[in-house]
Amino acid sequence: MKNHIRINGKLLQTNKKFSALKLKQKEWIASLLRSKTISLMLEHQRQTTGVI
Repeated sequence: MKNHIRINGKLLQTNKKFSALKLKQKEWIASLLRSKTISLMLEHQRQTTGVI
């Protein structure tokens, strides 16, 4: 059980692929990455080459 942790008496799988996540989880990750990217861009006064 190296890929599981126990939280509140339940087993949680920790090695899921992004495609296996639920839509709400994917949206949460995408919004977190977007906010982190924007904050880093503002901190370093740079623009990324990709689309944001």
